[in-house]
Amino acid sequence: MKKQTRLYILILYLFPQLLLAQIDKKVNHIFLWDVTQSMKGVVNYRSDNDYDIDESKNIYADVQDVIINVISEIEEESGEILILAFQDKVIAEINVESSAVGIQEAIQFVKTLENDNLTRTNICGAWQYAMTKINPKEKNLIYLLTDGEQSDLSDKNPKWGKDCIFDVVKAYCKLTENSKFTYTFYISLNTQLSSAIKNTICQTCPENLRCSEGTPPSQIIDIQPNRLNQVINIQDGELNFTQNFDITGKLPDAFRYDVVLSIPSDQLSSDTRLRLKQSKGYQITNDKTTFALDLSPSQLKELQLNAPEEFYGTLYYKKQDLNSLGLGNQIIEFTPNKVKFTIRNRKEKTLKITILE
Repeated sequence: MKKQTRLYILILYLFPQLLLAQIDKKVNHIFLWDVTQSMKGVVNYRSDNDYDIDESKNIYADVQDVIINVISEIEEESGEILILAFQDKVIAEINVESSAVGIQEAIQFVKTLENDNLTRTNICGAWQYAMTKINPKEKNLIYLLTDGEQSDLSDKNPKWGKDCIFDVVKAYCKLTENSKFTYTFYISLNTQLSSAIKNTICQTCPENLRCSEGTPPSQIIDIQPNRLNQVINIQDGELNFTQNFDITGKLPDAFRYDVVLSIPSDQLSSDTRLRLKQSKGYQITNDKTTFALDLSPSQLKELQLNAPEEFYGTLYYKKQDLNSLGLGNQIIEFTPNKVKFTIRNRKEKTLKITILE
């Protein structure tokens, strides 16, 4: 009897794990921190190495606070924290585990870094270096915070001309083809970027390269759907499903998002439409949201009779306009922003095991 009981317990434990496709990876946080003197409001460089300061452009402490806020919300033992402080090159770095001790070490690094050298800005070199630190088997979140544009550093490296950002973005997007769970938050505190540069950063691979511009954000929040394949069985009359999220940061109560359910036209007959009861204005409560298919009893019966035994779609999670929600000073992103949706139309088979002693 004891052997039989143990076996059933094992099956009950393992079976749900097989059904749920989840993100079960370490999460590494990589900070590319521009510490050129312009971040402290330095303007009007002169040949005698003197300069002026415009305090209205001094955002150094604000950016420090942003990085510290993000680090403070990182889950302990979740992965690694890498901080790369750069000017014309990476001038200081720290790489620690996200243990309680490591998190405090990273925070102290940001608080105490000292540097007064007047140099140029090498975004390309720092980003290229960060790419060598990415673990393709894990999830990587890269935060690039800069108030400048790439300086012409072709005298140091022919690849670091003023337009090198185009090649670096291309290389990064190519890298994400094999590192699908790598996401970069490109935060430009310079609102005067050329349209060509801005379009390249924001449009080349928007799933893995998110962009924003303006003043330092008060928060950078990452929302990770922890189940990558939502599954329901309409033969069992199942119309509701729940998405759980892992959230880095403190999600504001005002945050809302929309959902798009897309079923390819070749999956169902032309007169069959599958929708959610609600498409807009969802909240995340207790780190989860519950959804429901919009099917009447008669529509459900017709779908059960005519639909294939299994068909597929995609759920897209789309944040609403943050300015309209009063959250324009924050960066909030879903990573990833879509998950697979599987609809089964067959009775599940039951496995019965008898142990003969």
